[in-house]
Amino acid sequence: MAGETVLVVDDAPGVIDFLEDYVLRPNGYEVLTAVDGEAGLSVALSRKPDLMILDLEMPKMSGMDVLAALNEKGSDIPVIVITFHGSETIAAEAFRLGVKNYITKPFKMEEILEAIEQALGESRLKRERSELVKQLTLANKELERRIKEFNILHGIGQAMNALLRLEDLLKRAVEAAVYVTGAQEGAAHLIDEETNVLWVGAAQGADGELSGEYGVPVEDSVIEDVIKTGRATILGAPSGEPGQTLEEDLAAKASLIVPLKFRGQVIGALSVSGATFDKSFSTNDKYLLSVLADYAAIGVENARLYDRIQRRAEELALLNEIGHALSSTVDLESALTLIMERVNVMLKVEVGSLLLVDEEAEELVFQIALGERAEHVKPLRPRMGQGIAGRVAQTGQPLLIPDARQDASRHKAIDVSTGLVTRSVLCVPMIARGEIIGVIEVINKLEGTFTEHDQSLLASIAGYAAVAIDNARLFRESRLSSSD
Repeated sequence: MAGETVLVVDDAPGVIDFLEDYVLRPNGYEVLTAVDGEAGLSVALSRKPDLMILDLEMPKMSGMDVLAALNEKGSDIPVIVITFHGSETIAAEAFRLGVKNYITKPFKMEEILEAIEQALGESRLKRERSELVKQLTLANKELERRIKEFNILHGIGQAMNALLRLEDLLKRAVEAAVYVTGAQEGAAHLIDEETNVLWVGAAQGADGELSGEYGVPVEDSVIEDVIKTGRATILGAPSGEPGQTLEEDLAAKASLIVPLKFRGQVIGALSVSGATFDKSFSTNDKYLLSVLADYAAIGVENARLYDRIQRRAEELALLNEIGHALSSTVDLESALTLIMERVNVMLKVEVGSLLLVDEEAEELVFQIALGERAEHVKPLRPRMGQGIAGRVAQTGQPLLIPDARQDASRHKAIDVSTGLVTRSVLCVPMIARGEIIGVIEVINKLEGTFTEHDQSLLASIAGYAAVAIDNARLFRESRLSSSD
């Protein structure tokens, strides 16, 4: 095999030259030489050749002494001895010291090549077997590690799938992400289903503390590419390139970001970052975090589904309560107040109002107003077409304004009069027998922004209220007619 090293130890320069120039180098072997036993032993121990060709009769140290010294040192270098014809008895004794073969002088080229190939063949098989054992050992260790990782991930996945509160699930996902990758920090990012805004549902700092959620626009996020492409990304640790300050080096961190996917749709991302400067993430870290992200994505969808079911149940209960309250009481004012109280709680708003149309004055009257600024609102009488409530009362079309600052001119007078800073508004009409009799308006949702689902729910409530108000009016008119 080309490239293997053969040490020739012989006190006869002619033998060394012959073996080197005509036998070994032409057949691709590297050659080391020594002209006495002592030098040969030193070269063998320091250079560790693949094969040694050793003369038995040499000055300073005989071949037998060299073999004994090699055995004492635990050397496993295969050896071919050279001896004169008639010294086969000595050669046979050398076999007891581990010699692989012997050749007698004078020898033929074919003879020495055959002995070399035979000796190296055994050595090659031994090395190959050792390498196979090494590879098998490594493979077993890798398999054990993979099984351990799988068991850990499976346990984490089961635990996450058992959590139905989204906040708890995301915290568990971040803790698990930091644990399985050996990271210092982590965060779980989700895309809001209604607004398409990316927000961080849970984040763990280097101190191990978990922080609350906060909104982050997708356009400004460092995970924008992962969200858009759906591919995991590893960002390496700083390399100390010229021009980079020490502060920048210390602040830089290796990061690993993987997408959260459910049924092929990216719904967010899971990210971790390492200790400053010396931490980098491997492809195995990416694999582990990707598996964890799959578990987390399923958990997120389960939590969202559970939340929708819970919310729908609460909404149905609210509608049932409103219907019962309106049908079982003769005190319409109390019933409408109860409705607005429930609306404020369900939608989590700062201010809620129910306004009725005064057809003669062409104005809106605050029938019910609940919230911190309610007393300041009640005296106001917006005209039809004026402000958000006036526009809804005039057109009969609902208005959902997630960012009222962009429409500030339409309701600035109310803000000035009440001291209320309007951030978001949802207003729906109350319609009875085809006529607009008023509106229900809610201002400043305390958690998130108003959604189309909120609008649908408020419209249903407005329908109940409109029927009740119309029935009350008809009843009052009927009594007046009877008294006449």
